[in-house]
Amino acid sequence: MSTHTHIRKLLSGVLLIVTTVFRTKSAGNDNIADFVAVCGVVNLQQKKQTILKQPTLPSGDALLTDLRKLNLSTATDSWFSEKDGEFSGDGKDPQGKNLKAWQDAANDAVKGTEGQSNPFRRLQNTRERARANRIIADLLKEAEGKVAAYNTKVAEITKAEQTTAEKIDHAVFGPGKKKFDKAKYDKASHSSKGRKKVCGNGQSGDTLAGDAAADAFICMCTGDSAPAASECYNGGIKQVQDTGDQSTEAQQA
Repeated sequence: MSTHTHIRKLLSGVLLIVTTVFRTKSAGNDNIADFVAVCGVVNLQQKKQTILKQPTLPSGDALLTDLRKLNLSTATDSWFSEKDGEFSGDGKDPQGKNLKAWQDAANDAVKGTEGQSNPFRRLQNTRERARANRIIADLLKEAEGKVAAYNTKVAEITKAEQTTAEKIDHAVFGPGKKKFDKAKYDKASHSSKGRKKVCGNGQSGDTLAGDAAADAFICMCTGDSAPAASECYNGGIKQVQDTGDQSTEAQQA
């Protein structure tokens, strides 16, 4: 399975979990199953960079570097030394700067590292060199014709990875969010917010309910009128009330 297919499957699981209506219970360990499911979502978000990390895809030009060096290694003397006269005549290169740049680049391409084998060294003028150059030049021409399409695909992959990372964030923290929105629990400043609105047991439609996996933790694992009774895990006795400013309590929960 490709990494990107795997990511799509993970994201589908995230969205399914977040949109599930959790039936919170009030006895010890009653919410463990749902707690574990939400933990999976949050853990996915915390490790998203590792999961999404791909080997860096080189640019199309970078992929052609060695082939271009081989082309120069086997090129005719005229091509290697002056690119078949491209810079001569009609004032094309009056100061010789373009020709010098070409010659410097060509020499660098076939220059190896001292003490190491050099597969790109300039070959002597033989029939074998000419035959090899015809093959290499054809391969290079074909490859250069595919560079634009390759670069487009690389850009699409990069964008898909960024979009996936954003969707994972939104699944955990809510639409458009990249971190926990503790202001949802500040009923003192926002009368239309608070625990009951977030957890789906208010009186006015509960428009905030089901927004984020992080909120599911609070709804399942903290108490309202009294501390929690270890519904999600042993020793879980935190409390987030539906009154006043509970943003700090919610963030610490």
